[in-house]
Amino acid sequence: MDNVRQSRLWLLEGIDNAILRLMTPEEKTLMHKPGGTFDLTHIAQLLKIDQLNAAIMELAKLKAQVIKTFGPEAADRVEPPALKLQEVPSPTYPMNSNKFRDSANLVLDRMSL
Repeated sequence: MDNVRQSRLWLLEGIDNAILRLMTPEEKTLMHKPGGTFDLTHIAQLLKIDQLNAAIMELAKLKAQVIKTFGPEAADRVEPPALKLQEVPSPTYPMNSNKFRDSANLVLDRMSL
């Protein structure tokens, strides 16, 4: 159940991030602080204690406030952040390498015990 709660909070962070990308730097200072227009602390608390109906109602209010502040086309203006994927090469061990031979011998030794 903790994984489900954590997933909900990560999704809320995504909403928070999207709202931040809509704001100018001045708006971020005024509207995003605790108690500001887009303070998501209360919704996070509701999600942590599994008050899902209340959280959904608060999210609907938040959506209405975002539309009122930024306009109905706001969602179309937000570009998702680019993901920085890093390719990690997989280790390769040629059949004649010492690492491969040592690993194979270790496995065979364990099997014969």
